[in-house]
Amino acid sequence: MAGIYEITNFDTHMPIKCTVQTLGLAPSHKHEYFEIDMVLEGRCEFTVDGRPYTLNAEDVISVDGHVPHAIRSKDCVLVTVQFDQSIFEKTLPTPLHPEFNCNSALQGESEAFATIRRIIARIVKNNADQQRGYELRNWSLIYQLMDVLFNNFRVERTAAQEQKGHRYASRISEITQAIKEHYNENYSLSSLASQVHLSVPYLSKFFDRQFGMTFLQYLTQYRLEHAVGELMNTEKTIEDISLDSGFPNSHAFVQAFRKEYSLLPSVYRRENRVKRAEAEALPIVEQHEYMRGLRKYLAEPNEKTPSPQGVSCMIRFSADAPGQRLSHTFKNVMTVGSAEDILIGDVREMIDRMQREIGFKYIKFSGIFSDD
Repeated sequence: MAGIYEITNFDTHMPIKCTVQTLGLAPSHKHEYFEIDMVLEGRCEFTVDGRPYTLNAEDVISVDGHVPHAIRSKDCVLVTVQFDQSIFEKTLPTPLHPEFNCNSALQGESEAFATIRRIIARIVKNNADQQRGYELRNWSLIYQLMDVLFNNFRVERTAAQEQKGHRYASRISEITQAIKEHYNENYSLSSLASQVHLSVPYLSKFFDRQFGMTFLQYLTQYRLEHAVGELMNTEKTIEDISLDSGFPNSHAFVQAFRKEYSLLPSVYRRENRVKRAEAEALPIVEQHEYMRGLRKYLAEPNEKTPSPQGVSCMIRFSADAPGQRLSHTFKNVMTVGSAEDILIGDVREMIDRMQREIGFKYIKFSGIFSDD
């Protein structure tokens, strides 16, 4: 059964997008989010930045933001978690823009991969159950995932490489933010270049090199993503959606949509709404057929209780046995700082009160003769 089971999607308070899906072909694409994938069943060929890897069940692989990747399979069931990679930059002082190489098919099994599988399973369950406070747990789980990635799979780079990477990452972030704010306007490469203070020729080459596509291709892709959301979640007409998404008219929108999805927008809306209705009618995530492979990761790993070390002894006593009165010798002496302190009225009052309550016999002090 092919399809996508969306657990959660980005919105105003969710830091993540999580899906479970069966795959045939996902052509090469890129996005601004950090992505980590885990194969639940089957196998697939996962291509990252032009390098192909064969992934089997339980394999885990990560993809940095803006890195092209494609997936080809006949029977693969894949869990995908995405989150904003800038969370790393906002949280960590260095490196400024970390990159990761997390690929169990290439690096072999380790405890770090086992931990990542458990975290992914908990992300799926947390967002499927949506128990009170699940939004806070999402942040907790993302930070746990970041911790494992940062300490086990970060690509080590020189200071110069870090600085260059951060400069490019900041520029990419500025460009994508500008497009987010103006995609529904009559927006051109020249408009963007003026906004980010770059020349048009340089920005054009920068797009080709860093995004793997032209400015117009990226803008059209972003507009189509917005249009898909409108198709699936509103009752707006095709004409209204095309204008809201930044297309000059419905004809241009339909042409671009058909080229990308091989369907008319109206057909896409109808077919995918049916699929979504079927998905919403499915049982909760633990009973869903795609989730069977996740159950074993939800159990906490066995923890061994450390055996106590040291010397033990047994003391026997009886309250009825004859004994002797306990003498509190430590109550016989009281210490005061220096002799001149005893001349202070508040100190004398304190000494008088303690003598009445404790009954000390001696006072120990220093400095009979003042240093002054």
